[in-house]
Amino acid sequence: MMRYLQTEIDLMMNIKNEYVLSLVDAKKTQNNIYIFFEFCNGGDLRRLLEAKGGSFDERETQIITSQIALGISYLGAEKIAH
Repeated sequence: MMRYLQTEIDLMMNIKNEYVLSLVDAKKTQNNIYIFFEFCNGGDLRRLLEAKGGSFDERETQIITSQIALGISYLGAEKIAH
C-alpha cells in the first residue's frame, strides 16, 4: 500500500500545469502522511459557488469549465488518471 502511495506522491510532485494544483511536499510521521498542495486563494470550487449564492453566471461557468477541461486535458496527455 505504501509503495502505491509513494508512487502517487512522486507522480503528483512532477505535475506542472497552471490548471492543476501542484503538490508542494509530503511528510510522513509514525502514524500519518501529510500532503501539502499549493495555496488556492479563495478556497475550492464548492466554497466559491457558496460565496456566489449557489450559482455562477454564464461567463463564470464558461471560464471555470474551460479551466477544468484544460487541466483534465493536460493530465490525459501525460497519461495520468486522477
